[in-house]
Amino acid sequence: MRGGEIIGQMLIDAPQIKGDAAAELRDAVNSAVRDATDAVERNQIPRQYERVLKIYFERLAGLIGEQVPSSEENSSDSDD
Repeated sequence: MRGGEIIGQMLIDAPQIKGDAAAELRDAVNSAVRDATDAVERNQIPRQYERVLKIYFERLAGLIGEQVPSSEENSSDSDD
């Protein structure tokens, strides 16, 4: 832990289940990717930010070892 003050601590007498935090993170990232993709498809995100948003989520998914589904395949025919 870097700096900061510990404000609480609790020990739980139970077995540690490996992978729970990673699964929660993966689910959160996948949910955020779906929400962002939906927002782009509904034109709720200004066009100038679409590429930045895509790069952000690709990097985020790369940190957890996932691959972001490409929304370009779905939106390539909607170049209004």
